[in-house]
Amino acid sequence: MKIDRRILYLLSIPIVSILLCFLAYIVLPDQKTFIPERPVFLAYVDQLSTYSQRTMQKDTPQSIRDVFHHESVDQTPITVSMIVKNGPRGYSIINGKRMETGDSTDFFTLLSIDNDSVKIVYNNGAEETVHVKTY
Repeated sequence: MKIDRRILYLLSIPIVSILLCFLAYIVLPDQKTFIPERPVFLAYVDQLSTYSQRTMQKDTPQSIRDVFHHESVDQTPITVSMIVKNGPRGYSIINGKRMETGDSTDFFTLLSIDNDSVKIVYNNGAEETVHVKTY
């Protein structure tokens, strides 16, 4: 019985390829996980949220918060770290503090918690909706 050389060449190509891949796996060093540095401006972009303002008192004009100019904010900015919904109840981590609906701080009160946003009202009556970015 005679075996055609073309069939041997055809069958040898995958075997040689597998051997080369195994050799490369053994010889080449392990890859390190590459973690790019996060630019500083992205931290500010993540803190930007969709802000809406509605006042309860119609007679007093309220200034709208400038989210692009960081130094113009009088009080500490609101940072929502996490929202946990458990049916109709839930809580949120705002500025590192666990808050439920109705809880208040020195300058705002938490009105409601949705799946991706929280609504707060400042002591001056201005309401603000802070949307949380999901990753």
